[in-house]
Amino acid sequence: MVNSHAIAELSSIVGKEIPAEYVRLLTNYPPSLQHQTRSQDDPDLQATVSDVELLNNQEMLVAINLEVRREALVDPAGQELEWPNQFLVIGETGTGDYFCIDVEGDVTGVIQFNHQAVEFEVIAESLTEFIEILEETFDENSSLTDDDLDDDEDDLF
Repeated sequence: MVNSHAIAELSSIVGKEIPAEYVRLLTNYPPSLQHQTRSQDDPDLQATVSDVELLNNQEMLVAINLEVRREALVDPAGQELEWPNQFLVIGETGTGDYFCIDVEGDVTGVIQFNHQAVEFEVIAESLTEFIEILEETFDENSSLTDDDLDDDEDDLF
C-alpha cells in the first residue's frame, strides 16, 4: 500500500513528482522480493531484499533520501559534491552504495552510486530489468553473484 504522505515527502525532497512507474512498483511490490532473504548462506541475516536493495518501506525511503543529502560527497581527488537532487534513492547494497532513479528522466533506468569511486553508473535499463536482476541475484538457485550487478555499466560522472 502506498503511503501518500511519504510519497509527498519524497516529492518535496527531490523537488519533482515521483514517477508513476515507481509509485506503481511500490503499490504492486514484487512478491518474489518481498520476503526473499538476502543471504542463503547466513541464517542470522534476517534482512530481506525489500529491506535493503529495493526498499518497500516508504518511511525508510524518506529517511534514506534525507540522509544522502545531509553531507557533501567527497570524490577521490578531495572535491566536495552534492547529491544530485533529481536522483531518488530506491535502495542500497548494504555496503555503502545506493540504487536510485532519475525523477527528471534525463537518465533512464536504475543508477548505482559507488561510494568508493564517488560515481554514478547505470546498472539496469529499467525498473523491470532491475527487478529481474534482483530476482536472479537473490534466487537461492541462481549462480549470479554481486559482481554481476556491475556488468555493462555506463559511468554518468
